[in-house]
Amino acid sequence: MNIKTKFKVGDQVFIIKQKTESYHNDCETCGGTGKVHIRETGAELDCPSCNGKGFDLGFDTTYYKEEAIVNKILTRTTDQGTEIIFSLFVDGQYIDLPEKFVLSLKDADKILESGKVQDYVTFFGSSSIMFDQDFMKFSNLNTAKVASVASVDAGADAKIIDISTGKVIPKKLF
Repeated sequence: MNIKTKFKVGDQVFIIKQKTESYHNDCETCGGTGKVHIRETGAELDCPSCNGKGFDLGFDTTYYKEEAIVNKILTRTTDQGTEIIFSLFVDGQYIDLPEKFVLSLKDADKILESGKVQDYVTFFGSSSIMFDQDFMKFSNLNTAKVASVASVDAGADAKIIDISTGKVIPKKLF
């Protein structure tokens, strides 16, 4: 089988990753107390703006490129045709990614400069710090065993869904 690819085994390539960190600011309505006072009745209620938490949640997301080495070139045949998959060595781990996520240095820089990174972001090994309302603390969501994530729901029933298959990834894998 003769298949043309962008890279060959041993090539230095790059992937786009993201880092998301959450932060909180004191709620402007209640001043961070989580309570509001009703003057007419003297009652104290949970703040309607922050639902009694005392803060508002915000998120900072940054995108960056990470170096990788092509370890293997694989193919996957589906009803839509043959897809090229690169097995990469990234940050001490092996991952498999479709060809569209594997970039040259020039392409990675161009994508980062353009700000249109959403179609190229890979979540493998990315770290996200999220506020877990059930435990009222900040948690690190480690997605290190997932190549691409469709949704992450922080909480006791957290689910990670692989975009390529649409299936829930068992918790024992992350």
